[in-house]
Amino acid sequence: MPVSIMSADGRLTVPKEIRQAVKAMPGTEFLWVLLRGGVLQVVPKTGKIEDLAGMLTPGPGITVSVEEMNPFR
Repeated sequence: MPVSIMSADGRLTVPKEIRQAVKAMPGTEFLWVLLRGGVLQVVPKTGKIEDLAGMLTPGPGITVSVEEMNPFR
């Protein structure tokens, strides 16, 4: 599993194997999504809305009731 270490000024280097897997080039923007339980999902911004499909679904083994999804409760 690739690992990055944050520098003193908050910078992270995306590991080479990850950059290659997502075809990231210099200047590629990444979306940072904080999920439940402190899980962080980092997705390269490609400009295609289809790439975001399913990004906010709960992780494996996590169920969400309709009441929990209700923003007006």
